[in-house]
Formats: sequence, structure tokens, C-alpha cells
Amino acid sequence: MSLHSQKHHLRPFARASAQPQYAPDITLSPIHLELHLQFDIPNKLVTARAIWTIICKNPASQELVLDGVDLNIDSVKSEGQS
Repeated sequence: MSLHSQKHHLRPFARASAQPQYAPDITLSPIHLELHLQFDIPNKLVTARAIWTIICKNPASQELVLDGVDLNIDSVKSEGQS
């Protein structure tokens, strides 16, 4: 069977009965990140200050989850307030 004839025997990826699914609307949209890094090579330590500008597209949003491997967050401020 040639490559050309194999194309005609391919089946659709999704079942015919599958309904379209869309990701939920993004309620928080990051638009800018200012990152300040300090490296302490002998102690294998990085200290960082991240300043995010985020637009909230849903006033009902109550939570922003920041997560990462071995991430220690000392403080969070919103519009300059702790």
C-alpha cells in the first residue's frame, strides 16, 4: 500500500458523537511581569522579587494561586496593600 492510498484509510481523531469542549474563560489575565533576581551561588540560593500586573476580568474572583517547586512566598500585596 502506498503512502498516498494510506491517507484515505485514516479515521477521524474524535468520535462523530463528540461534542466540542472549550476551556473556561480566563478570569485573571497576567499582562506584565517585572522580575528581580539575586543569586547566592555559594549557598545555592536565589532570592527573587516578582511584580505582576494582572487584570481581573471577573469581579467575583476571590483567589489567585501561586505555586512552584520549593517556592516560599514571604508576602503578597494587592494594589500596594498587604
